[in-house]
Amino acid sequence: QIGVSDDGTIYLANLSAPQYSPGSTFKVYRWDNETAAPVLVYSDALGDLRFGDSFAVAGSGHEIYLYTSGMGNDKVAVLKDTGAESLEFVTYVTVPYAGGARHSISPVIAGGEFWCKGDDSSHPPAMLMTMDGLLKAECPDTLIARGASSVKYVDMGITKMVFAMSAPSGSKPLLRAVKYQEDDLGVITFGYGGTAS
Repeated sequence: QIGVSDDGTIYLANLSAPQYSPGSTFKVYRWDNETAAPVLVYSDALGDLRFGDSFAVAGSGHEIYLYTSGMGNDKVAVLKDTGAESLEFVTYVTVPYAGGARHSISPVIAGGEFWCKGDDSSHPPAMLMTMDGLLKAECPDTLIARGASSVKYVDMGITKMVFAMSAPSGSKPLLRAVKYQEDDLGVITFGYGGTAS
C-alpha cells in the first residue's frame, strides 16, 4: 500500500501476517520526494497481528500520521512521522468488529477521527472512529452497504461527505456518496448523496 502526506512525503507499507509467516514485521519506507531514495523508517511485529491490508497517511511537516489495519484484526495501529529517522508508535485504536478497518481507512483530520471500512465474518458498516476508540457513528446500511468496500472522507466546506466503492456479487461496481453533519451536541445525521455505477 502507498500513502502520500499533505506535503508530498511518500510512504510504502508491506503486508505483515505473522500467523502465516512467523517472524514477519510490518515495515514502512519513506521517500522525502519523488526523486529521493527510499528509507526504511519502521519495522515491528505490532503484537503479531495482521497489518497492511489498509493504509492511510494524513498531515504534513512533523505532524504526519499513518494508519494501518488488517484481516481478522480489531486494531488500527497509528504511527507518527516527526521527521526523525524512525516513525513513532502512537496507539492502537480498537474498532468494534474484527476486520472493521481491513479495506480502508480515511482520516478526517491528522491524528484525529477517521472513517474505516472492512469485511470479515461480521460484515461491519462504514464507521467513524475517534483516536480513543469511541465509535462516533455508523453509516446506515441503506446508504452504504455493509461489507467489502473502500471508504473515502472528503471535506467539501459546508458539506462533509463519505464516498464508498463496492462491487456486489455479480454486478457492476457502485460508487455511493453520503452527506453528513454534526450538531453542537455531537449528534451526526446522514443524508443521501447519490449513486453511480
